[in-house]
Amino acid sequence: MMELESALLKQANATECPITARSKQSLSGLLLKEDDITTDDIVQIAELDPGFSLALLKQAGKAKKRRITTLSHAILLIGIPRVVTLLKRLPVLESSYPAAVVSLIKRLYFRQTLAANFAMDWAIARKDSEINELPNAALNHAFVELLLCLFMSERAAQLDQKKQHTSDDHLAIEQTLLGQSLHALSSQIATSWRLPELICESYKDGFNPKIKGIRLANNISKWIYYHCSCHYPESLIKQISDYLRLPPEQVSANLNRSFVKVLRETHGIFPHTPYVRMLMSYPEQVTRKTNKLSLQQHGSNKSLKQYIQAMRSKQTNGGASSIIKLAVDALDVAVGAERIIFLSHQHDKQILTSFYAANSQPSAKLKSISVSLEINRLFRELVKKEQLLVISSEKNSTYHQLLPPLLVPSDPNTVTGIYSVFVKQRSIGCLFFQRQLKNELADAYQKQCKLVCKELKLALVSLSDYKVKKCA
Repeated sequence: MMELESALLKQANATECPITARSKQSLSGLLLKEDDITTDDIVQIAELDPGFSLALLKQAGKAKKRRITTLSHAILLIGIPRVVTLLKRLPVLESSYPAAVVSLIKRLYFRQTLAANFAMDWAIARKDSEINELPNAALNHAFVELLLCLFMSERAAQLDQKKQHTSDDHLAIEQTLLGQSLHALSSQIATSWRLPELICESYKDGFNPKIKGIRLANNISKWIYYHCSCHYPESLIKQISDYLRLPPEQVSANLNRSFVKVLRETHGIFPHTPYVRMLMSYPEQVTRKTNKLSLQQHGSNKSLKQYIQAMRSKQTNGGASSIIKLAVDALDVAVGAERIIFLSHQHDKQILTSFYAANSQPSAKLKSISVSLEINRLFRELVKKEQLLVISSEKNSTYHQLLPPLLVPSDPNTVTGIYSVFVKQRSIGCLFFQRQLKNELADAYQKQCKLVCKELKLALVSLSDYKVKKCA
C-alpha cells in the first residue's frame, strides 16, 4: 500500500466527512416530521452534498453480506433512524474548515453535481436499466479529490491550480504531485471501503457502457470546470455523440441545456458566476425550440425521454395542470400503464376528485370518480405524507380490498401504483395507475413509473403557481 493511500485512509477512517450547512438546515426541517421521514427525503439532501453521500456509502459498505448499488439502497441498509443520527453527528463543513478549503470543496461539489446530472440525462436518453446507479456513481466518482481537500488541502489546492492554468496532460500533473494517478488512488480506496461496484469499476478500462457514461460525464464536467468554456473539444463531442447516438452538431446544445438546468436547481448553493458568464458567450441558442402541438399530434410515437423533457421544459402551457397531464400521458403512452388517473385533493371537502384520466381510457365513471377521505382509510393514510405505494399481486388480498370499487382490478396479476404528490409540504393529490404484469417484467415497469413520479414532483416544485385548477 502506497504512503499517500495509507495516510488518506488513516485520516478518513478516523474523521467524519462534513456536511454542508444547507444539509444541516434541511435536516432541521425533516426533524419536524421525524416519524414520516422517507428514503427520498434523505436522497434529496445527499444528491446536493457529496460529502454526506460519501458518508452514507462508506457506512453502508461496512455490511459484509451485501454490496450496495445506490444511495437509496445504502439508506435502506443502514436504516432511516441511524441515518438521521449520522446526519446529526456529522460536522458542518462551513464551520469546521478554513474559507479557502470550503470554497475549493464547493467548486468540486458543483462539478460532481453536474456530472451526476449529465449521467442521469444520458441514462434516460439511452433507456438504460438501473438508471439511479449511474448518477450515484458519477456524483461520487471524484471522492478522493474531496478527501484530499479535507485532509491534504495544500496539495489539493496545488493540484487544482496547476490543472486550471495548463492544457497539459492532467495525468502527468497527478503523477508529479501525488506519485500516482487519481484513478489508481481512487480504485484502491473504493475497493477498501466496498463502495458500489460501478464506482469501483469506473476507474478501470473496460467496455461496460455504464462505465463509459460515468467517465464521459466526469470528463465533460472537468472540462467545464477547468476551462470555464462551452466550446468543447471535438474528441469529447465525438465520444458523447457515439454514446448517445446523437448527431455531433446537437451535442453542445444538449450539454448546455443540462448545464442550465443544474445552474437553476443549485442556485444559491454553489458558486455560479463564472459559469453564467461562460454560457453568455455561447453563440447558439441553449433552449430548445419545441412544437407546442407535437405531443398532441404524435403522442403515440413519443418515448419516455421525450415526455420527461416536456415536463422539464419551461415552455409547457397551463402550468401545473399541463405537467400533470403530461405525467399521466407518459404513463399511458410511454410506460404502458392502464387505468391512469390523477385525483385532485380538495382539502375543504376532504375528498379526492378526478382531475385527469388518460385519453386511452374512455370510462365516464372513472373520469368522474370521487373518493371520500373520511370513508376510505387507504387514501386517508396516503395523503398524510409523500409516498409511492406499489401493490403487487402478492398483496392483492390485503390492499386491493381497501380501494374504491371502481379501482379494484379484475385480474389477480395487476400491479397497482399510487403516488401521493406533495408540493410545499402540502398534498395536491394522488396519481393512480395499474397494469396487468408478469413478474419478470415488474421491476423494469416499476422503475419507469418511479421515474415519472420523480419528474412530476420536480417539475411541479419548479413552478411558481402550484394550484391545480380543473378545466370546465
